[in-house]
Amino acid sequence: MRELILLFIFYAFNLQSKAQIKAREEIIFDSLLKIKQNCIGKKITSFNTITLKGEKFSNKSLFGKITFVNFWFESCAPCINEIPYLNLLYRRYSNNKQFQLIAFTTDYPDKAQKAKDKYKIRYPVLPISNKDCQDLMCLNGFPTNMIIDDKGIIIFLHIGGFLDIQDFKKMVYPKVDSLLKNK
Repeated sequence: MRELILLFIFYAFNLQSKAQIKAREEIIFDSLLKIKQNCIGKKITSFNTITLKGEKFSNKSLFGKITFVNFWFESCAPCINEIPYLNLLYRRYSNNKQFQLIAFTTDYPDKAQKAKDKYKIRYPVLPISNKDCQDLMCLNGFPTNMIIDDKGIIIFLHIGGFLDIQDFKKMVYPKVDSLLKNK
C-alpha cells in the first residue's frame, strides 16, 4: 500500500510539474512575442564603437545596406555554435556591396580578438559595453540575431541560437535574398 501511495504522489507531482512547465513555456513565448513586436519595425538604437581593426563604426554605417547583426560573447556556447553559419552567410554575400554582416560582443577587445582568431570569424567584430549591447538588441539574451534594412529599421529578430545550419538557412537566406532583390 505504501508503494501505491508513493506512486500516486510521484504521479501527481509529475502532472503538476508538466502543467507548471507548460505555463512557463507559454509565459516565455508570450514574452518573446512582445519583445519582437516592440523591436521589429523600429529603428536601431544609435551607437558609436570601434571595430577590432580600429575603424569607427556607428548606426550611420548601417544606412544604405542590408545588415545582418549578431550579438554574442565568447563564453556563450550557442553563440559559438552559430559562428560557422555566420561565416557561410558572410561568404555567400561578401561580394555584394549592398550587404554587410557585423557582430557585437560584450567581450573586451583583446578577448574578442582571441576568439575571432580561435573560431576563424571572417566578419567584423565590434566590442561594446553590456549596457549598449542590451540597448541595441532590445534587452534580449544571447545569441540574438537581427536583419536591418537599408534605412536602419529592424525587420527580423531571432532570439536564441539556431538549431542547425538548415534552420539558419531556412530562416535567414530568403529574407536577405528578398531584401537584396528589392534594393
